[in-house]
Amino acid sequence: MRTALKRQVPIGDFLSGTGCQLLFCVSASNAERETTEAPGIERPTPFTLDMSRIIPSRLTDISGGMKEIEAELLTIYASSCQEALIELEKALKTRSIDNSVLHSHSLKSSSANLGAESVRIVSEHVETLAKQGRFEEAYAQLGHLNNELQATYLEYKTTFGL
Repeated sequence: MRTALKRQVPIGDFLSGTGCQLLFCVSASNAERETTEAPGIERPTPFTLDMSRIIPSRLTDISGGMKEIEAELLTIYASSCQEALIELEKALKTRSIDNSVLHSHSLKSSSANLGAESVRIVSEHVETLAKQGRFEEAYAQLGHLNNELQATYLEYKTTFGL
């Protein structure tokens, strides 16, 4: 269970270029969420992430416990997530089911491989919405996804002393 930590993170600090106009204030339970929304975008469907953001053993297993490899894997992960999130936003704006599913699935699978559970769950939610053609709802989740990416990256850096 995560500690109750309230943070406010503007979109684009970690993944610049997404163009989202959303700002989330997220608590550990996501129960008290304030959202400043872009015009024409509905409030995201709330759901709770009551678990650890990361599974550290996944990264340790892949890296063999070598800090140098862990740092390189996290750098690659952050870069690929940035690209996928930018492409996901474009796909959702153009209402492309195939590309929306492709990029949300990419985020989901790379996060699962490294044990980034909160990002995997939000990405899976976006993927499901995209498959159903619910583009506005999926787009509204990008701010939440970006926040989880930022927090996950920081948690990895803290946990692994990188």
